[in-house]
This record gives sequence, C-alpha cells and structure tokens, in this order.
Amino acid sequence: MRLIFAGLPEAQWDTAVQSLAAMTAPGGWVELVDILISADPINSSVSQKFNQWVHNALAPRKFDFMAGEHLADRLARSGLVNIHFYKIDIPMGYSAGEDGGLMAANSEATLGALKPVCIQAGVASEEEYSAALQQFHAALQTAHGEHYPYYVAYGQKPLR
Repeated sequence: MRLIFAGLPEAQWDTAVQSLAAMTAPGGWVELVDILISADPINSSVSQKFNQWVHNALAPRKFDFMAGEHLADRLARSGLVNIHFYKIDIPMGYSAGEDGGLMAANSEATLGALKPVCIQAGVASEEEYSAALQQFHAALQTAHGEHYPYYVAYGQKPLR
C-alpha cells in the first residue's frame, strides 16, 4: 500500500493493514510506503505555509499526517513479523538531477491539485494560493541539497 495518507482516515489504517495481512499467504510480505505531510523539503517559508494550509484544510478528514513514521507499528499490530523500516531521502528541486526534478514537478502538481480544497476550506484565497505556488516554483528552481523523506516498512506473515 503506497502513499495513502490522504486517502484513509487515521482510524481506518489498522483495519486496512490487517486486511492486507489477512490476504497475504503465510511467508508472504506486506509493504507500506508513505510520507509525512509536515515535511519541509525545501526549508522555506512558502513550503511551511503550504503545510499549514493543507493541514488545516484536511484536518476535518482526520488523516494521519505523520503516516510515514507509523508504518512499522501498524505492521506489528497486524501480526506481521520480521519487520523492516527505513527512510529514503528523495532529492528535491529542479537543479537536483532527474529524480529531484521529477519530485519537484510531482510536488507542484500535488499542491496545484489541492488548491480548490484549500480555497473551499477557507484557509487561503485564490490569490494567496496562486502567489504561493509561484513562490514555491521559484524556490524549487534554486533548491540545492534538499530532500523529501519517504518511509518504507515491510513485514512478513508468519508461516503458522
């Protein structure tokens, strides 16, 4: 299950992971990959502003904004064993090579898609949001050495 933090309320995570574990054959593996919505990949005031807007707009939906950090615990509560957990820092910014450029474009597309959600929630006006998107794009052009954390956890269904 990958990048589901904003598609599943926190209260439903354990049930979803337990379902994955139940469908997995004995000896098989379940993998979870997710992020932190509070990450500040380019260490700028504009990315902090977006984090606050998105958090405020989505808070009523009760998502787990720290989902990435909770993956291993969710696997353990589902009865899986041999659990492994690690963080992968993905380069961020158009000057950070192909991966950094792809991550930057993905981040801009995600924030663009969240624009109507944030405006409808009343956390930002259309003008504020559009101006912040332009600032974010400019910051991504010059970001050097910045990374966005992805979290990976996998665990094995016991043989018995």
